[in-house]
Amino acid sequence: MIRPRPNFTRQAVVDELRALPDRKCWVDVICTEAGAGVPASLRNHSRIALCRTPEAGGDFVHSKCLLIEGKYIDDADRKWVLTGSHDYTDSALRENDEAFLRIESAAIHAQFRANFRTIRSVAGADSKSPPALDFTASASRSDTND
Repeated sequence: MIRPRPNFTRQAVVDELRALPDRKCWVDVICTEAGAGVPASLRNHSRIALCRTPEAGGDFVHSKCLLIEGKYIDDADRKWVLTGSHDYTDSALRENDEAFLRIESAAIHAQFRANFRTIRSVAGADSKSPPALDFTASASRSDTND
């Protein structure tokens, strides 16, 4: 399961996020900005949930995180958090001095996941969220599986 929460305009990132569900990975995205065509290319897949937060007014959250959970190498239950200053934009990749911190911890992952869900809920997302650690093709999309 992949849960990115940065702004992104890099088409290569969008293309990879779009390809992951075809490999039975859930993708749950929250962003405030997206490049032209980004939302359209991530819509209409049963394993992708896309939520955009309002761009003006109200509170602004500048958090950036990528949550990864699932099988990696021989471990079926890896939980990683990547957080830092990096957006998935061309300028962040090529011009800015950005950093990512990778944390492997189930407890920290759970805290970031709770924050991710709060942001998604405040943004008015529906209940179409990938279930945690349920990677079967017949899995239903609900948040009640954690």
